[in-house]
Amino acid sequence: MVYVRTYHPQTGSAGSVLGTTILVVLVALVAAGAAVYFVTPARHSSRPSTHHPKTPSTTNSLPNSTTTTTVPSSTTTGGGSPGNNNSSSSTRCTASQLALSHAAPNIAAGTVGQGFTLKNVSSTVCMIDGYPDMQLYNSSGQPMQTTVVRNGGYGFTSEVPTTVTLNPGSSAAFTIGFSAISTGTSNSCPSSAQISVALPQGSFHYPSYLTITDSIAPCNGGQVTVSAIYSGSPRV
Repeated sequence: MVYVRTYHPQTGSAGSVLGTTILVVLVALVAAGAAVYFVTPARHSSRPSTHHPKTPSTTNSLPNSTTTTTVPSSTTTGGGSPGNNNSSSSTRCTASQLALSHAAPNIAAGTVGQGFTLKNVSSTVCMIDGYPDMQLYNSSGQPMQTTVVRNGGYGFTSEVPTTVTLNPGSSAAFTIGFSAISTGTSNSCPSSAQISVALPQGSFHYPSYLTITDSIAPCNGGQVTVSAIYSGSPRV
């Protein structure tokens, strides 16, 4: 780069010689390929710095997640009073699970009371509640007139319904009562040869009932009072 300061030569021959000399020098420099220019105030062209902001690191900080599953404890009570463990997993007893038997009748002042037992002869637990139904049959196997009264005026038939859960081998019971003295115009008190017992919510359609040989002679149209089924042995 050649920096040329502006110069104004004096007039006269000397000035002409000097001007000529300067012109020759300039021509020579141009011929030599030198870049000649008058200096102007410098322009600073600065490239703007490119700032790349640092990408903040992302931390996936998730809160600790704790799932607690609480399973309620399930307790099945197998002990307690026989035939009444109140197991919630029990199903209703069917006639095929039970065996029916009866005790000797208890007779006092023309009133007859008798107890019946229902034993769980199956291998599973079942429950039973409510009042049984009864039907009397004669020696020919024909149904007799039978009138069933629930929870009548006898003290031993006053049991109220309760749920009885029967373990295998345990028993429930119910009692019946009837009058051996006829009243009114009826003098007939025929004796039965068999008794069929339908379980609560059951019927007398086979095999939903149990039949046992038993001779009873309820008067007054075969009226028999029955108690609700209860746990344990007959109470007469």
